[in-house]
Amino acid sequence: MWSSIVVDVLIGNLLGLALWFQAERACQWVSNFANDITDYWLRTGCVWLMENPVGFKLNAELAGISGMISLNAIQIWSTFWFFMGFVFIHFIKGLAICGILLGSTVAAALIIDVISLVTTHVLTLHMFLSIVYSQQIQAIAALWRLFRGSNITELQLYLFTIF
Repeated sequence: MWSSIVVDVLIGNLLGLALWFQAERACQWVSNFANDITDYWLRTGCVWLMENPVGFKLNAELAGISGMISLNAIQIWSTFWFFMGFVFIHFIKGLAICGILLGSTVAAALIIDVISLVTTHVLTLHMFLSIVYSQQIQAIAALWRLFRGSNITELQLYLFTIF
């Protein structure tokens, strides 16, 4: 047990010192990586999905509206990332000090927590779009039951809850 603690602190010291002296380069690399993901992957993926990716769309208007909501959320997050960029160098230096004093596992846990905090917008978009998709599938199922002639009151109750 003591040997693993010593190894953890030594690795934390090595990585913390390297991060302390290369904080500007690390900050620039992370910022460029985040901008590439936001600008290239997320935005082009949303635009591609708003168009006609495979020729199959259940509801083109809903895809356009959800795509615009997603693009707006990505733009808000990109603007927030730009304005909070000056604080990021202090976070990198704090992470280096945390690695030096507490070891590499504490610094790794802090990185994982920050990554989960930074990707909250993707989780929020996923939850919103999954709720919309679920409602759309439930409406299609209710319409199927209506036109099949089985349960008209269920569609009326469903439409009443929507509106």
